[in-house]
Amino acid sequence: MPRIPEFLLECVAYFYPTEASARDGDGIGASGFLVGIPSETVPSSWHAYAVTNRHVINAINGDKAHVRVAGRTGDVKIHPIQKSRWIFHPDGDDIAVHSMGLIHAPHPFRLMPANTLLNQDAVRRFSIGPGDETVMLGRFREIDGRTKHTPSVRFGNISMMPHEPIFHYHASQKLFIVEARSIAGYSGSPVLVTIAWDSWRTDLNGHEGIAGELYGGAPVFTLGVDCGHVFTERKVLNEDGSPSGLRVHDNTGMMLVVPAWRLTDILQSDDFRRQRSDLDKALRPPEPAGGTKTD
Repeated sequence: MPRIPEFLLECVAYFYPTEASARDGDGIGASGFLVGIPSETVPSSWHAYAVTNRHVINAINGDKAHVRVAGRTGDVKIHPIQKSRWIFHPDGDDIAVHSMGLIHAPHPFRLMPANTLLNQDAVRRFSIGPGDETVMLGRFREIDGRTKHTPSVRFGNISMMPHEPIFHYHASQKLFIVEARSIAGYSGSPVLVTIAWDSWRTDLNGHEGIAGELYGGAPVFTLGVDCGHVFTERKVLNEDGSPSGLRVHDNTGMMLVVPAWRLTDILQSDDFRRQRSDLDKALRPPEPAGGTKTD
């Protein structure tokens, strides 16, 4: 697996229930990341979005989710966001998005370009499937950094494609299953998938919308958003081997991932498209007085 570019790590966000816990880096909360869509009319500007799980937002007590992001100067920034302002997928997928507005150069924080989000056409074109390598970028709560963001990286492989619905957090969802251990704190993390140039696939040229330069030219997509892990249940036995009536849950090492195209559904919804258009119009640079002179 190639070296992970620093800017990708800087796209990771941490979620906390209070401003104090965000400032102190308390061992509670979850993960997320920042996504950007370039403005169509305002130069060097991006529409920024915070992304995490629906269950992360719902689990926060109080009326605000506090999002901690890495500042471009090496410090951390805390953004309190009303829980009511998060947008969920209408079908119940475990994903939540909040618009952070239009940001201008010099940009205050890093954004993961939305054109890296995997779509179903790319799955077919590149024959993405079981065995492809994955990278998860998220918050290891026990050692996550206090004054500086220090996301951890976990590696794995696609195990199962999102063909059959899985009941997860009160909704049936078609999810990727990835062989990578997710634990509390990683919910909301971005999960990437890479395609090695030396794989058996040959149709890797002209990969539009893929940040291929990040991994030595190999295509890389945002596979989706980590939304939890699969448990297995074991019976607890008494000392004599008889059933105690108790059960424990073990982490199987299988991670559940909401497909990136479900995030795209929200980003390309009518409301968000209209919001981007209104911001672009409001902040578009004025036309030169008198128009353009021609000879």
